[in-house]
Amino acid sequence: MLPSIPPATINLFDAIVVGGSFAGLSAATQLARARRNVLVIDGGHPRNQPASHSHGFLGFDGDSPSSILSKALHQLSLYPTAYYLPHTHVTSISNQSSDSNLRFVVTADTHTFSTRRVVLATGIVDELPPIKGLKDSWGRGVVHCPYCHAYEVSDLALGVLGMSAMSIHQAFMLTHWSSNITFFVGGYGDVDPIILEESEKLKLVAMGIKINYDKVVAIVDDPVLYNTSEQVLKGVELENEGLFLIRRLLVGPKLSLGVSESFIKSLGIETELKMQGFHGIKVGMMKNTSVEGVFAAGEATGSFNIATSVADGSIAGAGADGSLLQEEIKKAIE
Repeated sequence: MLPSIPPATINLFDAIVVGGSFAGLSAATQLARARRNVLVIDGGHPRNQPASHSHGFLGFDGDSPSSILSKALHQLSLYPTAYYLPHTHVTSISNQSSDSNLRFVVTADTHTFSTRRVVLATGIVDELPPIKGLKDSWGRGVVHCPYCHAYEVSDLALGVLGMSAMSIHQAFMLTHWSSNITFFVGGYGDVDPIILEESEKLKLVAMGIKINYDKVVAIVDDPVLYNTSEQVLKGVELENEGLFLIRRLLVGPKLSLGVSESFIKSLGIETELKMQGFHGIKVGMMKNTSVEGVFAAGEATGSFNIATSVADGSIAGAGADGSLLQEEIKKAIE
């Protein structure tokens, strides 16, 4: 475990990383290797927490996200300038920079810290559709990414919940893994059915995708296989047809920045529409935001899996270190 914060000895951190999942720990590792005093503040709720397995991350295929994070945290703890504050939520970040120094004050629960640079690795939040049983199945029998969760259910009966135009794309993507795909377009909860254009219907049918117009009212787990490595569903409960057999349901939930949006706005950080359909943090080549001294990485900037989040964090950490170095060079020649 990383050491607790020594408030008497560090009055000013070189960098504070907000978020201790894949992007955040990656950024912190780069900064620690540059011998910077870096503090990671983590709320302890990574987006992929419900998932028992991670796939597509080179060298760790099939490992659980929690085990990968535990190993990363242990490795970070070997650096003497790295610190970690778990189960703590950042509530505000204020910019107190002057013409000669970049300074930020970070408030996290009852703690207040000063830092020269900030790396935001705050992630995103899934706003799940209000369907009975869906939340309990999220990350297991109900998933959002076929690259992460489809291979293990290849050639089984799979489904896609119609929520938006992106859902149509998800249905097409699933044809890599199965020829038995059903696209549910009849709505759910208080959400009306989605209306397909004739050209969209033609493409779906041509790709062998069945269209179901009944309303989805519940997710039904398989009581035998759900707690095994298979983690499949028994099916979905439809309003008129009853139980409809599928083994995994693909859902594209609405995404948001969650509670971090408040201090992102207060800092004046620019956002932009991301490919996934939410407004995320706009970053430059070195993951610098529109506010000098603030960097961002991971899903809040549009990354879409562990591998890209780790890469983002590495760049953001190097970017923050480079920014510190430029400030130090400028002061040295003044």
